[in-house]
Amino acid sequence: MHFCINGAAKPEWTVVIHDGACDVIEGLDGEAKSVVTSDEETYLAIESGAKDPQLAFMMGKVKVSHLGEMMKFLKAFK
Repeated sequence: MHFCINGAAKPEWTVVIHDGACDVIEGLDGEAKSVVTSDEETYLAIESGAKDPQLAFMMGKVKVSHLGEMMKFLKAFK
């Protein structure tokens, strides 16, 4: 999964879940199954719980290139 956070000091991240482990790598590493794009303010609000991620997605504040893969990704964190 690639995350592109527009306006952030470090805007590009790769998150890989494999064999029960989650690795976060600065930069875009490898080929992503899905790319999540957002601005820094929206991303931080979602992470802090101040903004509903589904509402942000429906309002176009968060874009996801492959929604099915994103849903699989989210299940790993419940």
